[in-house]
Amino acid sequence: MFDSCALWAQSKNHVTLFDCAYQGFATGDLDNDVRAIRLFVSRGLELFVCQSFSKNLGLYGERTGCVSVVCASPEHAARVQSQLKIIVRAMYSNPPIHGARIAARVLNDPVLFNEWYAAVSSRSLHLVVLSSAYREVVSGSESSRS
Repeated sequence: MFDSCALWAQSKNHVTLFDCAYQGFATGDLDNDVRAIRLFVSRGLELFVCQSFSKNLGLYGERTGCVSVVCASPEHAARVQSQLKIIVRAMYSNPPIHGARIAARVLNDPVLFNEWYAAVSSRSLHLVVLSSAYREVVSGSESSRS
């Protein structure tokens, strides 16, 4: 599916936006959950990735995340960065830093990273089990309503 999406985006010369709010929860594997993004990058496509750590690091209310941009050239990257700075400056001058410091610590410390990765994988498996059980209950129930 991602191959055909990448081909379509390439044929239309589109810049793609990926929303990566639940990385690790889809499959339990952080790398597997971004394979579409990596495919687009490997094909030389320009793209934006919006990544939130609210869900997978439990940093609700901390507005912790980032936007990453892949550009075709350094010149294009400089123009995009200039525009992003204008947008960010207009939204806030001093963003909260607590969540960003927590995320940086977890993501850059191998011990904490491995502990977090195991927790995300465990939570993902739990969600898959719950979803499967729910599907069984719903598909087996007789409902008089549509």
